[in-house]
Amino acid sequence: MRSGAPHRCGKPAATEDHVSTDPAVVAAREALKTVGVDPAADKVWMAAINNPKIAKDDRESLIEDLNEVGFKDPEKPTLADMPKIKARLALIDQLAPKAIDDTNRAAFAEARKDLVDMAGKAKP
Repeated sequence: MRSGAPHRCGKPAATEDHVSTDPAVVAAREALKTVGVDPAADKVWMAAINNPKIAKDDRESLIEDLNEVGFKDPEKPTLADMPKIKARLALIDQLAPKAIDDTNRAAFAEARKDLVDMAGKAKP
């Protein structure tokens, strides 16, 4: 999990120093709060991550933040977080094989790893 740390590529997270003003990214970042539990949010988020006109860094952040945004405390997941974690893992498993490029493919792998880790830490 990034938890405020720079992306693994050394660039700051979109929620830190760089904030995109692209309307599609702004909408997807808002939708990210409920991705996995709200089909409308899923649709907005998927449109952004699958849009090659959106900057790679923004797409990467939108995918990698699946393990952070929308959780009360991503460092201390609870059993109440499990439905969203499982839904996001299923979404990754559905989308990753059809990733539009290596950036998305790597971001899906990173997000999946972190969500699996979260699932293993979930406590009542």
